Amino acid sequence: GLIKGLLESPSPVVQPVFDLKDVRMEVAGSETIRIVVATQALGRPCDLVLTTSFRPDASDPEGTMAWERFEGITLAGAELPVPDAWKRERPLEISYLDDDMLI
Repeated sequence: GLIKGLLESPSPVVQPVFDLKDVRMEVAGSETIRIVVATQALGRPCDLVLTTSFRPDASDPEGTMAWERFEGITLAGAELPVPDAWKRERPLEISYLDDDMLI
């Protein structure tokens, strides 16, 4: 979405101040997902980290549904306020899962 678009076509206004380098997903245990955006702000490297929790939907008999909740955002290790609109859960359906990939 938005992050991928910024990486592929950075804004000429934003790039000198805030340069996006890379994006990766980290899964910690079975319930925490971190999206790490490697950036450079004013010439100094720093990470933007979005954290969500992930839990299976116990009411789904097929076991393909889960819930994701946005938990927090940090920039260079400093916790940032979370907008109220982001404080919600959303359902996710897992259509493919193996040792290397989750879709």
